[in-house]
Amino acid sequence: SFLSSLGLRIEVRSPAGSAELGRISQLTMRTNQMNATMLRWPSEASLVEWLLQHPARAQPAHTPADVSHECQSVGTHPSLGAEPAAAPTHRFALGVWVTDRFGSYGLVGCALCTPLGAAMLVDSLNMSCRVLHRG
Repeated sequence: SFLSSLGLRIEVRSPAGSAELGRISQLTMRTNQMNATMLRWPSEASLVEWLLQHPARAQPAHTPADVSHECQSVGTHPSLGAEPAAAPTHRFALGVWVTDRFGSYGLVGCALCTPLGAAMLVDSLNMSCRVLHRG
């Protein structure tokens, strides 16, 4: 099929550097239809400030009662035979990069998360419309 012939590759990782954090800030500001919480960080500085707030001393952008889903388990599923990863103790960002046989679409999605013990709260989940119709 056409979709399988695209050679779609998706990479999820922490952003590396100022430019990638700036792009994540842009995604929160420009993404409307694929912005799960409509939370916005208008600048890289405001995003960094939010990320640096320790969850124990700051309220998450949403409380668990405000969110219908919390992602469970920050580690690896036991059936994969790997030890679970240690739960993070600070807020963090994950970026999503997409490429296919036509080239790179760059940083097209992000999740901004607050750890809650062994679980995490996804405060903001965004995806650019550049990849909505892919795989």
